[in-house]
Amino acid sequence: MVLDRRDFLKWTGLTVTCAAAAMSGGCTSGTPVPPPPAAAAEQELMKIGLYTWDEISDLSNQVEWLNLTYARAGVMSDALMSFCVDHHIDVLLNLTPTVDRAAFGTEVEFISAYLAQIDWALGRFGPRGTFWSDHPGLRYHPITQIEVCNEPNFGYGFSVGDAEVAPLYARVLIASHGHIKATWPEVVVVGFAAGGASNAAPDFLSNTFAELQSAGQIDCFDVVSVHPYSSNKPPEQTIVEEWGSWSSRESIDTIRQVMQEFGVAKPLWITEVGYQISHADGGKFEVTIDNQRVTTETVTPMQQAAYTVRVNMAAARYDIPRVYHMFVLDSDDYNGGWFGPGPGHEPRLVAVAMRQVIDLLAGATNLEMVLDGAQDKPTDPFAYRFTTPRGTVLVAWCQVAARFTLALEPGTRTVVTDMQGNVMATTEDASYDAALSEEPIFLHSTPL
Repeated sequence: MVLDRRDFLKWTGLTVTCAAAAMSGGCTSGTPVPPPPAAAAEQELMKIGLYTWDEISDLSNQVEWLNLTYARAGVMSDALMSFCVDHHIDVLLNLTPTVDRAAFGTEVEFISAYLAQIDWALGRFGPRGTFWSDHPGLRYHPITQIEVCNEPNFGYGFSVGDAEVAPLYARVLIASHGHIKATWPEVVVVGFAAGGASNAAPDFLSNTFAELQSAGQIDCFDVVSVHPYSSNKPPEQTIVEEWGSWSSRESIDTIRQVMQEFGVAKPLWITEVGYQISHADGGKFEVTIDNQRVTTETVTPMQQAAYTVRVNMAAARYDIPRVYHMFVLDSDDYNGGWFGPGPGHEPRLVAVAMRQVIDLLAGATNLEMVLDGAQDKPTDPFAYRFTTPRGTVLVAWCQVAARFTLALEPGTRTVVTDMQGNVMATTEDASYDAALSEEPIFLHSTPL
């Protein structure tokens, strides 16, 4: 998404370092290995975070109510770092170039300036950073995850010809990975942050993987990250555009295939995704295209909640253990915030629904796809059963309203709730006749 707050990222005291050495001495290549298997039985399946700026520091009650423990930060300050440490929030820090490539005479100068941003951020907030020596009484929990750039395939910081974006980003990633690991080997390098609107992510990843492979540097990242936005459509729904059709869920599947083709056996994260409501429904901003007010890019508050739950189900389906949603509050002309405007910043329906997801699926370690729907058959239901320390949770929905009998585990008591946590039924039967719709329901079963 457009980063209108780049003024927050004006790092001070940057010391330009030489990028040429980092570019040539990045990381060693490795033999391609098979793609990762489905989530292991003891691997936690779902970690949910929010994309935020400094404003989260004013939302202590909301953070505690939501039980938020993960955040993607578009900026880092002493106040925000202190807040995240105090509230036990694990931070992924995104670093977008503060000055576009076009402003530099040479590529080396551009990469040098970007490495200086990394030096400032990790030198202050990373392992052994000056922030910790300046705050000796604070619990030590440094930044150990850096995301290299934000949607470079959409030009943010990369105003070059379309054919040059992937080669340039590959060189930035090689340099950044080598530079970070040389001083902070424990820091996780999250690469790509690929913009996914209009199914743009798979081609960008494929092109960049090819560049890295040609350079012998296919291992120059620890995590692949993508942004599978689907405008006002749910992740399973086919979107028809001038060039063809696609769906967010299909795009994620294609990304997995691309990773397999290049032997990339790294974790895949969604570091930005969201659905926005209209100004009339309480959004902070008027939604416009070419200065004309539109509603085609928005969803209702109930759809925002439903689609957000479902994109997390798609993530679990494709073994994506982390999903960061945009935003805590409406920001950057995007009404995707989980909490409303001040002064109360009341939770929107999406926050209420996702609070239930966070609570019910905490510690989930196994996923059974009971029913996996069909993109071209809207009446085919989806039903995913998660194993948690507190029993199993079946999440079920359908693209259109339809009744379906869901099998339940024998010898259990099942509480059925809607997205808002309202109890719809309690049963000890071996099945439940469900009226499914685009709004997921939750069936929490515990042993009798």
